[in-house]
Amino acid sequence: MLTDNPKLSWGFSTRSFVNVVQAAMLLRVSESTVRRRCRLGLLPAIRSGREWQVELEALRQLANEPVPNAAGRGQENRPERRS
Repeated sequence: MLTDNPKLSWGFSTRSFVNVVQAAMLLRVSESTVRRRCRLGLLPAIRSGREWQVELEALRQLANEPVPNAAGRGQENRPERRS
């Protein structure tokens, strides 16, 4: 009988993982970006053969973070326009 106690669950992880395609869709980035972030250790993931499996809870946290506004970048350092 398996139990909810992680110490008694025969050593299996109770964490959920998604593949690169699913992670890219959740983060709204390309698959190559997800692979690169996994390779660099920026996303918590494990390698299963040639494929990456990304931790779902980490993706949920990243998806809820505010995205910086690229359109407003650098505006504060520009000189004022003269008419």
